[in-house]
Amino acid sequence: MTKTLQNPIFSIFSLAILVFFLGMPSQKAYAWCNPPQCLTGTVSINAGPDCEATIHPQQVLSNWMYGCNYTVTVFQPSGAPVGNTVPPHLVGQVLDYSVFAGGSVCYGKLQVVDNYVPIAICDLSTVVSLGSNGTAKVFASSFDDGSYDNCGVQSILIARKTPGHCPYGVEDDTQFRPYVEVCCNDIPNSPLMIELKVTDFSGNTNKCWSNLYVEDKSGGSGLKCPTDITVNCDFDYNPNDLSIFGKIANSQAEREQIIINDPNYAPSFIAGIDGLYAAGGVCGYSGGTLTESVIENISCGAGNIKRLFTAISPSGMTSSCIQTITFKATHPFGFNNIIWPEDVMIDECPVTNTDPSETGVPTYTGVQCAKPVAAYHDWVFTFQEESCFKIVREWTVLDWCNFNPNSHPPVGIWTYSQVIKVMSTKPPVINNCDPITIVATDVDGCSGRVNISNSATDECTPDSLLNWSYMVISEFDEIDNVVGTGNTIDAKFPFGTHEVKWMVDDLCWNKAQCIQEITVTDGKQPTPVCYHGLSSVVMPSSGDLTLPASVFDANSFDNCTPRSELRFAYSNNVADSLKTFTCDNIDTTFVSIWVFDEAGNSDMCNTYIVIRDNHLVCADSLITFSSGMVSNVYGLPVSGVTMSFISDDHPLVSDATTNVYGEYELGWYIIPAEGDGVIQPSMKKDYLNGVTTLDLLLIQQHISGNSPFRTMTELVAADVTGDGEITVTDLIELRELILGNIKSFSNSDSWRVFPEDMGIFTQRPGAQIDPEAFKIDFSNQPIVEANFHAIKVGDVNYSANSSALFADNRSSDIKTLYYQLDSKGDNHAIEFTFGEKINAKSLQFTVELDIHPYDILDVVFDDNSPASWHYQVHQGTTNHSSKIVVSVYHPDNIGLGKSAFMSVHTVNELAGVPQLQDNPAKAEIAFDINQPATITLKSILGTETAEFITDETFKVAVKPNPASDQQLVNISSKGADLSNLELNIIDPLGKLIHSAVVEAQGQNHQFILTGNEFSAPGLYFLKISNTSTGESQTIRLIRQ
Repeated sequence: MTKTLQNPIFSIFSLAILVFFLGMPSQKAYAWCNPPQCLTGTVSINAGPDCEATIHPQQVLSNWMYGCNYTVTVFQPSGAPVGNTVPPHLVGQVLDYSVFAGGSVCYGKLQVVDNYVPIAICDLSTVVSLGSNGTAKVFASSFDDGSYDNCGVQSILIARKTPGHCPYGVEDDTQFRPYVEVCCNDIPNSPLMIELKVTDFSGNTNKCWSNLYVEDKSGGSGLKCPTDITVNCDFDYNPNDLSIFGKIANSQAEREQIIINDPNYAPSFIAGIDGLYAAGGVCGYSGGTLTESVIENISCGAGNIKRLFTAISPSGMTSSCIQTITFKATHPFGFNNIIWPEDVMIDECPVTNTDPSETGVPTYTGVQCAKPVAAYHDWVFTFQEESCFKIVREWTVLDWCNFNPNSHPPVGIWTYSQVIKVMSTKPPVINNCDPITIVATDVDGCSGRVNISNSATDECTPDSLLNWSYMVISEFDEIDNVVGTGNTIDAKFPFGTHEVKWMVDDLCWNKAQCIQEITVTDGKQPTPVCYHGLSSVVMPSSGDLTLPASVFDANSFDNCTPRSELRFAYSNNVADSLKTFTCDNIDTTFVSIWVFDEAGNSDMCNTYIVIRDNHLVCADSLITFSSGMVSNVYGLPVSGVTMSFISDDHPLVSDATTNVYGEYELGWYIIPAEGDGVIQPSMKKDYLNGVTTLDLLLIQQHISGNSPFRTMTELVAADVTGDGEITVTDLIELRELILGNIKSFSNSDSWRVFPEDMGIFTQRPGAQIDPEAFKIDFSNQPIVEANFHAIKVGDVNYSANSSALFADNRSSDIKTLYYQLDSKGDNHAIEFTFGEKINAKSLQFTVELDIHPYDILDVVFDDNSPASWHYQVHQGTTNHSSKIVVSVYHPDNIGLGKSAFMSVHTVNELAGVPQLQDNPAKAEIAFDINQPATITLKSILGTETAEFITDETFKVAVKPNPASDQQLVNISSKGADLSNLELNIIDPLGKLIHSAVVEAQGQNHQFILTGNEFSAPGLYFLKISNTSTGESQTIRLIRQ
């Protein structure tokens, strides 16, 4: 920027500088810097603490650049350059400056300003004595204590805070002046608050406050306090009489020296002089009253007492002064003021004298200015070579007067460790070394568990600190000498006598030991095992039979005694080993057989013996007790029925079972002269015999009233739960049996068997049913023939096979069930169909697959069927196979089409060939309520069936599958045109997660699944239905 300078001096200097710089050789290093541009207007720059200002190029340039070599020059008003530093005398003036760089120069104006306020420093207080006219003028210098400013102080003025009440002509207002004026009326309000104001040359101001004490000393001495006193905190004085620290005298002649017997004032002990109150003065004091008040601030003996003396003249003028008596600790309380307890050695036990009252506590000196308290913590160390044990007692002394936990280190707290040693020469006393016998019940062979403990007492060592060890000395090969620690032995010892050497040490290194004899005996009873009844005959010559108790033994055993060494008896007396049976014992006699081991332990079992008189030695005769036949509703024999006899009067009779001819015989036993009992038949096996899904249909039709049962036999068979009612509960339990979820009925036998006399087959429905038992009276009918009628529970169409005499009731009508393995990529399925439309009322089968149940993902059935499908997956006949049981029925038609009605989706492709199994659900299909057809299973390969599994007239394909993004769904029809397509997406739990209706035309249609239809990655099923034809197909989808 080019600028014309009006000041000729400035122009000459500027021209000289410009010529100087233009004559300098160019510097290549600054060739890139732009010509400097000075800021417009006047630049304001603050003066520093020394009232100078150094001007930097970045402060005055608008285009300052880093790295350029700028030269700043400031000019005085005369035009003379002063460099780039403005001295104090130019502060506040507008100055010219130039900036030169790289052969270019610019000009501007700046002003250095002082923004620092002055530092105002006041004396805390000032005292003024009134003159002879009762007034005084006090100048600012009396209050100023060195106020200053960086650029110099222009003025210091003072003013009263509040106006006075002085006579006319005294300037006692609150205006700032170089001085303030006071008078006699200011004495009662003394001290006066005086404000001092400091102003620098830039007009900056600052203020501070001072106290002005006004006194009248013109006519007398006024009020003077006794000298301030400082004494040690242990100085003895009377707080109610402080005259020992001086008094107020009425005249100079009465003033005396203050004598204080305290080291602070040795050796003369002169601490000061009394105070003085004399009347008179220009303000009119004469006579008056003098009062004293005391303010005490002492803690822990230290602090101060302030004596406030107040004099009031007859005219009401008041003057006062304060004497301060200070109490301080000349020698503060510390570690050297504590006398710590000495270390202690105790040579006796029990240790009852370790209390500090016996072993010592800290004592103190110089506590006048302290409040010491002591506490301790004991650390007990055992296994000390020079003592039994050592107590390290850590003392802590705290001075509450001087304690400061926040200092580092803390002040007013000290620690010290006192050592207390305890010693004794008396050994421990072991309490028990007498021989003991242990009867072991926790045994292992000929060894028993031993758990013994010992104890000892010691006068010096607590029981818990005694050091125990032991050694087991044994002559048995099964056990070596055992060494252990502690005072408890828990181990298995061979039966016999052993020695235990107990050893115990106390903390004083004293030892004791003893040897204890321990005998371990077998305390476990033998285990008796008896034959469940024996049978024998009396001797033909004597009519009796003598047997040893051992004949009833059926491999009794013991933990230690060999079987050959066990002894047997008929009572708990081992000598009672023989017993004689006579004709009085004919039939059944109960006996108790006792088994004894070598240690004398015993236990018993109860059994019986049946004594027979085959040689007619005894008087009674043998007869046949009871016989008969069990038959079904067709009069055919029922085999496998258990016939039991229950009687309090009859001797024991073994159960009998009906043979293939339905016959039974309760065999050859003695019958008492009179008595009664009950023949109780039962059948608790083969619950699935005759039970099929067709029975479920028939029971359901009875419950619904469409086809009620008309015979008592049907009602009894349908009452699966045995509660006398035919309800849905019976249906549920029968279905659970067919599906293999249960093996038996909850409240019914497999067959219900009634006495023939009851006429159960001919009873009308609803009649009362008597108990299923036959009661007999021996006195009236000594030989019994009792026939029974049996009804298979759950078999309402009487299809059960009642005996092995008859072949399995299978129909000659056979239907073929086809299967096909369908594997497409990672999708594997086994699909089933009959290959034709089926109008059946019930269907059941069990198919076994060579795949683990966990690998079956789902079983999907034809949704077009009106029936409710029930199935169950079980473990197969091997660990790696599974059974799928299927049961379905409908009173009209289960409605199977040509396409697959069941698809089994698996993780892996099936390796073996599916097989039909008879258990739990035998494969059959019923087209009416008569004889159902038998089902065989074949593969579709090699058949002429064209419409298998997938209906060729309606196809659904999805690509790609699996997929993580979009999937294309392609639908084609070879028959009717496509119309509205219903789309349903179902998760593996059967929950519908998405549905939609897709409008389609012609015989082909495509649409895209975007992925938003699915809630998460996983397995899903897509079902597409053609609403115009009812055709549908379900595709498994895998979302990644």
